[in-house]
Amino acid sequence: MPLKFNGQYFRQIKGTAMGAKNACDYADISMKELDRYIHEEDIESKHGIKKPIMFERFRDDIFAIFPDEESIKNCYTLLCSFYDNISFTMSPISTEGIEFLDTFVSYDREEHTLHTKPFSKQCDSHCYLTPLSCHPTHILRNIPYNIAHRIFKISSNQEIYLESKNEYSKYLLDRGYSEEIIKTSFEKVEKMSRDDLIEPNRKHISTSACIPFVIDYNPALPPVGKYINKHKHVLEMDSSLVKIINPES
Repeated sequence: MPLKFNGQYFRQIKGTAMGAKNACDYADISMKELDRYIHEEDIESKHGIKKPIMFERFRDDIFAIFPDEESIKNCYTLLCSFYDNISFTMSPISTEGIEFLDTFVSYDREEHTLHTKPFSKQCDSHCYLTPLSCHPTHILRNIPYNIAHRIFKISSNQEIYLESKNEYSKYLLDRGYSEEIIKTSFEKVEKMSRDDLIEPNRKHISTSACIPFVIDYNPALPPVGKYINKHKHVLEMDSSLVKIINPES
């Protein structure tokens, strides 16, 4: 699909289209070899890179901590030469801190600890879905809660949290959310333990077959799920359909 930018037309001829469901999986598969190389190969003798204290990646964004500045520069050189068709950029080396995705990470030299706070780019307009949008009520209600949840989890101390809470509450107010729902959302997350929130959430993945029934949302529709469950036994009366609905039967 061609696109127009700055008065010129462009057509993608290589790679996966942006927004495709399988694009992220392809990215992870492609970058996996880089992870293996950094963690398993002798990168110090081959490239002059001391083993990283931390090397984490999300898609093609990498957060790494190295023992010295020379290793950082050598690792950047390695990254740029690792793939023929992938180019990397590096944030300027700074003693103040560095941003990674939606988080800004800084180092406290007195306490010898890392601190984190929410981060957003200057071009981010925080254009959250307006509560007047034609979406299910629970989705609109969950937007302030999910923002509060993220702010609370990323903020490494109370001072950072309160500052970010005021900032993002204003963003939500500007989008039309009521003070009550914003207040309730933040109060809900404040009852949680941050230590529990930052633990990896290992969800149980069900292996049972399930056929989703997907339709466009319309507030005028009756509770579709309720009626399907109520009359599902009619489908189960058909010997062919029952194998689709419940393959294990």
